[in-house]
Amino acid sequence: MSALERVIEERGRRAPGFAAAVEAELAEIRAFDDVVNVIVDRLSELGWTREELALRDDRNAASLRRLFTAPSANPTLATMMSIAEALRSAARNSRAELGGADARR
Repeated sequence: MSALERVIEERGRRAPGFAAAVEAELAEIRAFDDVVNVIVDRLSELGWTREELALRDDRNAASLRRLFTAPSANPTLATMMSIAEALRSAARNSRAELGGADARR
């Protein structure tokens, strides 16, 4: 058992619901981590730099870089959705350039 798990267990004994609250927070953090990983993978597929994504999303490149690298980054859902939309637009444009049937979606 890790030190963190021991602390959670101990505090959980003193404060009912503490362990469940910690687990809920960890689940949210993992969900955002998953979204960031998908975005990073998509950037790689497109051959974009983070600076290019920032430009296409009308966002400051330094703030976007911190979003991906800072241990204390706390992105909002609106921020993540804006970034996802920039990537979706790129996918649509790529298909249109290739003349794909899905380009009109």
